[in-house]
Amino acid sequence: MHARAADSKTHSQRTMPQFKNLRVAERKPMHCRVTYTYQVGGSTYAVDGVARDLCKIGCGIRGTIMPPVGSKTRLKVYLPGQKLPISLDARIGWVAGEYFGVRFPEMDKKDYTRVRQYMWSMLNMVT
Repeated sequence: MHARAADSKTHSQRTMPQFKNLRVAERKPMHCRVTYTYQVGGSTYAVDGVARDLCKIGCGIRGTIMPPVGSKTRLKVYLPGQKLPISLDARIGWVAGEYFGVRFPEMDKKDYTRVRQYMWSMLNMVT
């Protein structure tokens, strides 16, 4: 009999679809609640999701309803330890399974500062 090696990958790493990395900015892993909008037949719906990573130009999200590639969305990112969410306009760049990526046309300097401060605090907690 052969001993079976333990799989060291997390559930997300085993289930997230693989795709070619076309990112132009480094994203940092994270896990926080987001809400995003999508439109169907003239109606706008808000859906809960989880941000998987984030940078100044976009983020990856795990969601339950996949907006069409190219469509516009409005995100609310609830950073842990922050009272108010960050609201961002974005466009859907890709969809794969229960994951999708968004690109921010531009991020307000104040919101970008909040994101950077959060990411810096997370990095300092690890060391």
